[in-house]
Amino acid sequence: MPSILYVVTVKCPQENGYLAVTNYIELKKVLEAQDYDSVLGTEESNWIDFKEKAYQTQPSESDMSLTTGAKFELAKDVAALANDQGGSIVLGFKETKDPTRGVSTASSAPLIRSAAFDASHYKDVIQNNIYPSPRNVTIKWYGSQNPSRGVLVIHVPKSRDSNHIVRHLTDESGNKVEGMGIPTRNDDRIQWMSAEELHGKISGTGSLKRPDSSEASSASQDNARANAKSAIESLIQTQDWADLPTITLQVVPLRGPDQLSDFYDQVQQAIQRPEPIRQMGFGLGSLGGRPTVVEGAFVLSGVRDSIARLEPNGLFTITLHITPNFVGWAVNRDRDSSSSVLINATVLIEFTLELCRFAHKTLASHGLQQWSYHVECRNLKKSSVMLHEGAPGRWFNEDEVLASSDSWAKTIDNPNDAESDAFRILTSIYALWGLPESGIPYTKDKRVSIAALKELNKNPF
Repeated sequence: MPSILYVVTVKCPQENGYLAVTNYIELKKVLEAQDYDSVLGTEESNWIDFKEKAYQTQPSESDMSLTTGAKFELAKDVAALANDQGGSIVLGFKETKDPTRGVSTASSAPLIRSAAFDASHYKDVIQNNIYPSPRNVTIKWYGSQNPSRGVLVIHVPKSRDSNHIVRHLTDESGNKVEGMGIPTRNDDRIQWMSAEELHGKISGTGSLKRPDSSEASSASQDNARANAKSAIESLIQTQDWADLPTITLQVVPLRGPDQLSDFYDQVQQAIQRPEPIRQMGFGLGSLGGRPTVVEGAFVLSGVRDSIARLEPNGLFTITLHITPNFVGWAVNRDRDSSSSVLINATVLIEFTLELCRFAHKTLASHGLQQWSYHVECRNLKKSSVMLHEGAPGRWFNEDEVLASSDSWAKTIDNPNDAESDAFRILTSIYALWGLPESGIPYTKDKRVSIAALKELNKNPF
């Protein structure tokens, strides 16, 4: 009888401390693709915590609530990430510790049963056992080819607050004991704040003391801008546009609620059916129809080389891939297809104004109190993207100007009204081509003119 050779391929942990998956965006992509091998070898660190099984539930199969000890474990794990830089708890991967390096890595993917947890109950535990409760924690199930098994990811964003306290502690047997504590993530481990640190903070020498309003405002705005930057990176990576020419426009909330009023009702209707200046113009309706809900945010994508994401707090990010399909609409028809793309000034100006109108008319009316605008242009110089003074149809080829940089980011603070806000944003964009304010069409007295844009209904160019 012939012998049979079985070959088993094992993916080994990465050496030299490199992670197989390095951030939350990469983690989501491989889990959505059910590519579990790409997770194997990832080291536990300050941003990721692997668990082979779901948190322990009550003995009765009909009772999906967590045991006292499991409630503590879940609250501790979430609070520790929130008190550090944020991160993900990944249920369904077994981790193995390397005794020579003292580092745990994901070594296999046994997955967990979909019937082993209750996501709603997890959220209740987080809400009731951590003070202040971390904001915008998401719990997402990633199914596998086996419908009953998969991976659960609890993602904890970096918190605006600090010192999230676990209300109820337990002993080694999982019994509740009187006390509370502040955990934090230290690489792949959890550390508890010492009595000395707690005393220093309570007495006012540490960060538990209440900051003055200017400190709080500055910290909050820094965090808002960090979240805005992260949103841009996420959209560009999602679309695989990292090396392509893009313009991103943002409304960045600086003061307001965590969730705008009527966000899933009136705000959703406003972004789904915007009221444009011109019915056949270049407004938010150009982005597509009904938005999809992704992690609580509205996302519009797949239309005219664009993607937009509106977060519950009003963070609105729109990234435009510079192609003849939208930003270069109509003005590139007679050009060599291998040549650079010329931006249609009408599209750029009208779309920018419509974004500002949406901020003032919709976001502000539903609770957004203070915001800034952010514009970011990438890869325009190396892609030979061009712009010119004046409106489309009124130029000569020699007037077309190439972008002067591949990395251009500007922030516009202190919004006033939609027309003047749009003019200030456009001034910062035109400067990338070295073009003056006077070269921006459809403007008057440092404002984008709605009347001038409406005249285009009579004569498009």
